[in-house]
Amino acid sequence: MKSFHTIALLGRFSMMAVLTTFAAAATGCSGGLDRDQVTELIQSKPAHQLPVSDRHISNIELEHQQGNRWKVDFDCTESAAADWLTELDPAALKKGLADSVAAYEAALNQHTQVRWPEREPLVAMKKDIDDSRLPRLFRAATKAGEEIKWRGTAMITDDESGMKISSVTIVKPFPVDFDSLSTKGEMGDDAAVSDGSSADPIVRLRTRHSDFVKQLKQAEATVNSRLTHERTALNSLVNGETVVSGPMVGRTNSPSMVTFQFEMSDEEGAVNVVAIDSQDTFSRAVFDGMLSLPPTPTAKPRVNVEHDGWKLNLNNADSSLSPLSRVAAEGLNLHFDRASGQYNLADQTRSTPLTASESTSDEPVSKRLTDLQQVGAQTKGTESISGFADRQLAMTVTQFDEPTGNLRVLFEDKSSPFTFAVFEGKYRTQSPHHLGLPIQLKQVTYGTAHDRSADDSQLFTRGSNYTLTLLPTEKGFIGRYRKAELTLGETTVNEKVIDGASRWKDVVTTGSIWRGTKQWRSKAVEEVTLRVAEVRNEGKYVRLLMEKKDRPLDFVVYEGSWNQTHGRIDGYSLTTLQKGKNTTTDNETFEVFFSRTETNDAKKFRLSPSGETLYGLSKGGEIATLKRDDTSAPSEAYTTAAMMKKWPAVLQSGREWNGQYTNVRVKETTNINMKVLEYELEGKRVTVEITAEADRRVKGVYQGSVNLTDPAINGFTLVLARQKDHLSKITLFNKDWEEKFVLRYDATNERLIGRSGDYQGLLSHMTLNSETKED
Repeated sequence: MKSFHTIALLGRFSMMAVLTTFAAAATGCSGGLDRDQVTELIQSKPAHQLPVSDRHISNIELEHQQGNRWKVDFDCTESAAADWLTELDPAALKKGLADSVAAYEAALNQHTQVRWPEREPLVAMKKDIDDSRLPRLFRAATKAGEEIKWRGTAMITDDESGMKISSVTIVKPFPVDFDSLSTKGEMGDDAAVSDGSSADPIVRLRTRHSDFVKQLKQAEATVNSRLTHERTALNSLVNGETVVSGPMVGRTNSPSMVTFQFEMSDEEGAVNVVAIDSQDTFSRAVFDGMLSLPPTPTAKPRVNVEHDGWKLNLNNADSSLSPLSRVAAEGLNLHFDRASGQYNLADQTRSTPLTASESTSDEPVSKRLTDLQQVGAQTKGTESISGFADRQLAMTVTQFDEPTGNLRVLFEDKSSPFTFAVFEGKYRTQSPHHLGLPIQLKQVTYGTAHDRSADDSQLFTRGSNYTLTLLPTEKGFIGRYRKAELTLGETTVNEKVIDGASRWKDVVTTGSIWRGTKQWRSKAVEEVTLRVAEVRNEGKYVRLLMEKKDRPLDFVVYEGSWNQTHGRIDGYSLTTLQKGKNTTTDNETFEVFFSRTETNDAKKFRLSPSGETLYGLSKGGEIATLKRDDTSAPSEAYTTAAMMKKWPAVLQSGREWNGQYTNVRVKETTNINMKVLEYELEGKRVTVEITAEADRRVKGVYQGSVNLTDPAINGFTLVLARQKDHLSKITLFNKDWEEKFVLRYDATNERLIGRSGDYQGLLSHMTLNSETKED
């Protein structure tokens, strides 16, 4: 409350202390007083110093006192010549203003909760009220021209010198003590009159109080309306109805033109936000957004920097994601300025307006990310490199682990399954990273067909140090890898695709059979059968037997292992080396499936995503395409253990084998009989006699052993050398190349297949069957 001060009236003269001499002529009053003279004497002696006009004395009553003293009672009627003022009591004034002050103080307590800029007028009004303290206040006790009546008593002395009036006393005073009254001219500069006019300080104070209360209500209503409008505008962003774009000034003070996209989060008030560089969609920044209505600040926010209202605070969730994220300023927020009707992007130093536009997407493109969150998801598209024709390709998801986000994809050239690449990496499904660069992969293996140039591809060449990035679009996905741009279409799901380990179990299974073709460069396509002879130790040891169709002599044995690590399982997961020499004469080179001799060039195999096709590749570029033969039940007949049991029975002493012997050089075929003469020392010594059925004199005795080791068990296991002592003079087997024979056991057809020894090319061969069938 304002304090009020009372100022004593100055310049008063006491009526009791003044003696006025009045010379009067003696009258014939017989010692009494002349009333007219008394009246004139009283009128000449005013009882107060207030300005009056038209003073009239009446009803005079004389009462003699001792000696020459007279008491005179009289009535006085006079008019105030100016307003007679009385000073207001500060305590009473405070009480009279209590209701106004209480309303103001209540509003004053509330105004600190009003937001800026609506609070600014209230702050100015408060300052005006604080600077306008009430002065000493007076009010008119008697208005100018108002008639005042009072009764007084005067003491008059009548002696030789005449009548004298010694005092005038107001017996029945005016309701306010005359001594407490003053006029406007006597108030001083620090006082004012309270007259109820607009200039009345009390009226003005009440008006200020009332205006403050009204302004508070108006400000509160304006704030509520503004906040509602701001929240609605921000909801339009969060709900995906509106997108905003404009400059984002980063730490380098070099603005980047960006577009902001938004997605609601599961957490209350949380929003996933991504800023996308308009010049490069792969340059992004992702933010943890939070809708916030912060407490009202005490101090006025900085103009065009700080916003007091609803805003979307943006916290950079990955400052190393891309060039844009690395320069994004700290403390960013988005808010809506109702006054301008614009969205603004603000940091700690500036606020920049953004352009809003209606979203044209029915749903966030990030939802397309779920298309790749399952094994078997497939999409087709192109790889584009400046200066080269587009390459058609297909992409298949071969692994996805949701808890870890591990993702593996296989890219295949549509023109050749032998051109492929496998990529592994992280699929960041957690918010808000799924809006940034959610799929970032590294190449783990690749392959290029011998007839395809690597110059027009980045995917299908070595590049393990580079990152492949995939982004969802409304039509599918786009990607970037080194200098290549990928465009991928709609995603479908191939239910046949399962994870790599499960797919390969059908391949890396003892006894499984695959049939198809092989081709080396421009040579004719040949049909082949690939038999998984044996798998041990969970694929760490694998032995394969490849045979040409209807040509039992044309076979080759491979040994190797199945690599299950990382992305290798979707590449050439099965790697083998040839064991033993090739049988036939048609391949006079190395680095092919049927190499001339045992070499160290690998024969590699990979399985299609569906698990239906096995692709083989030799170092020299020969390719094999094989399909699983589901009509043949897997058999363990070709395992080392089974063959070790089989050979003693095959070579049981006395057992005979009949068939044909063909001399390729002379193009002569002869029916022959092979009789086992002895099988000793667990096959370390085997003796057989081979006889021409047409002429028993044509015969030869051969001795040797069986090689029951893993590399030889499915090949030419039995090695025989001709014994000179048993050579017939007219024998058919009298050529140099017929001094040694090698034979293998065909467990499928229960027959022996052999050829002449170690000479290059096929000089002679035999096929033998036994009437004794195996158990």
